[in-house]
Amino acid sequence: MRNSRVRIGRRRRAGVLAALLVVTLIAALASIASANDVTAVEVDCSTAKVHFRDFPTNGIPVHIVVTVAYVWVVKDVTVDKNTTEVSVDISSATARLSGQTSAVWIDATWTLSGSHHVHEVTSVKCGTPVTTSTSTSTSTSTSTSTSTSTTSTTIAPTTGTQIFQVEFRECHILHVGYTHIPAGTPVHWEVFQSGKSLATGQWVAATGGGLHFLNMPIGKSFNPAGHKGAVNFWWTVGTTSYAYSVVRAVNC
Repeated sequence: MRNSRVRIGRRRRAGVLAALLVVTLIAALASIASANDVTAVEVDCSTAKVHFRDFPTNGIPVHIVVTVAYVWVVKDVTVDKNTTEVSVDISSATARLSGQTSAVWIDATWTLSGSHHVHEVTSVKCGTPVTTSTSTSTSTSTSTSTSTSTTSTTIAPTTGTQIFQVEFRECHILHVGYTHIPAGTPVHWEVFQSGKSLATGQWVAATGGGLHFLNMPIGKSFNPAGHKGAVNFWWTVGTTSYAYSVVRAVNC
């Protein structure tokens, strides 16, 4: 009887220790998962800086996508415990802003005890506005001729007033919701994944007010093991050009 009690006591202690071990392991994994993070982003006309903290000693691959207007810049880096920030050169993307303000989307994704995705939005105003140039010539008959040239580029609002919904559905469909784009306006789009162009297309804005929705097959499926997809939109109304860009999960 005594030996039986001893065996039962040992089993109970072993069970308690096993339970404590599981709890400890779960807490440790949760700590690892929550520790690594992006603490801040800084953007100017030449560089986007992403600040990291609490990554492990062994580096983790991080995929960074910075989108300015309809141009996006991709950088793949390895982040470890000594990495405090990563800089991405966006000067080629901001060079076309011509004094306009553009939204800047920053997406950082990595895998460490699960998938992580940090999405930040800010804005920059870069370049010199295109000004009106006027030349005047006067002859002896006092006649005057004036030549005026003006161009403008307007970036779509960061809130997506014109294109307010973008999703990738079923791994091969581009879903778009839009409004306030004049009827008959061609809207062009190009879809990317992992820095490579996947498909291009366009639609013509519908007549009537209110909200409009489209489902457009992109012709091929995303790579389900790849990174998120990105899509650039651009259109022109009169002499004003608009652009809008987003990064989304591919939903494969």
